[in-house]
Amino acid sequence: MKSRGSRDGSALDCALRSMEKDAVEQTVRARRALDVLLHGVRTSCWPEVAWMFSTLTPDGYPLELTFSSSPEPAVRYALEVAGPEMPEHQRLREAFRLYRALVGHPASAEIERVLSAVQATHELSYGAWFGGSHTKTTDRYKIYAELPKDASVNEFPAEIFPGALPLEHCHSRPVMFGFQPESNVREVYFRTGSLAPEDIGRLLWKNNLSHRYHETLELIQATAGRPGSATALAGFSLAFNGDAKAMAVSLFTEAKFLFGSDANARRNLLKLARARCWPLLGYEEVSRAHHNWDAIAGNQGVVAWIATPDNPVELRISVRPPDPGSEHSGKNSSPSQAGTIPASLLV
Repeated sequence: MKSRGSRDGSALDCALRSMEKDAVEQTVRARRALDVLLHGVRTSCWPEVAWMFSTLTPDGYPLELTFSSSPEPAVRYALEVAGPEMPEHQRLREAFRLYRALVGHPASAEIERVLSAVQATHELSYGAWFGGSHTKTTDRYKIYAELPKDASVNEFPAEIFPGALPLEHCHSRPVMFGFQPESNVREVYFRTGSLAPEDIGRLLWKNNLSHRYHETLELIQATAGRPGSATALAGFSLAFNGDAKAMAVSLFTEAKFLFGSDANARRNLLKLARARCWPLLGYEEVSRAHHNWDAIAGNQGVVAWIATPDNPVELRISVRPPDPGSEHSGKNSSPSQAGTIPASLLV
């Protein structure tokens, strides 16, 4: 178990109140879903650790928020599907159950069966997570399944892993599978060694996204505020929708590698957002507590750049909601040891 973290949901409540100022409809829809999704955490038989056990965030908080450069205002999050007492191998089934509870019909039984079979004989770290994204008019959900680190790629059927292993020379390995039941979009997330610009180019070219190459590299450099920042990338994902080519390619790194501290991450991102007129809905207010946190970044989590065929490259940042009063205490979290890619970035 983690040793630090909020012991209740006050950090989330405070963050949602901040976001509600500019996104009333979105926040109302998010609260409605979160009442269902967080029931297991809120009613855990281990209440003393229910808000501090997760591998999703550095200090064990079982939820993260994600903020985006997209002009469409949305409330995005990823979370644990149950309290700490539920075994990891039961969490995938619980994620599928929660999806049915939210939308009134089941997700694909075949995908659940295939994923369960892959996980069954391997040790798991977290098992499954659940993501949500709420606009004024729509609710989208995503089930995330851990791909065991000791499983062979040969164990993954075509429903999970189409085609050959990408960027094998960079020691890439699949770590997570994402499934959006309503759209049938499936994503494979990879951990990798440092990526050179030509590796990014190869990844985009193979998925008919080479026209986003220069835009992607420019945005990565602008986000970091320095050249050569592509070497800080630690992962990527490929999203598919019934085609051999990916409909989206995303690149990831952790804020601590790109910015050092939470305070520096916040300064850089707000400066970039103002220069490019990005909304980053709620980010400035929610992350206000981080403005003087100069220790290694832990609450500003994963940074992602998402390339798609028809839209500008999108930037996303995940944030562990600060505890109320932490702005004055200067409290910070320890760097993440989870070794996985937080899930909310592509919801």
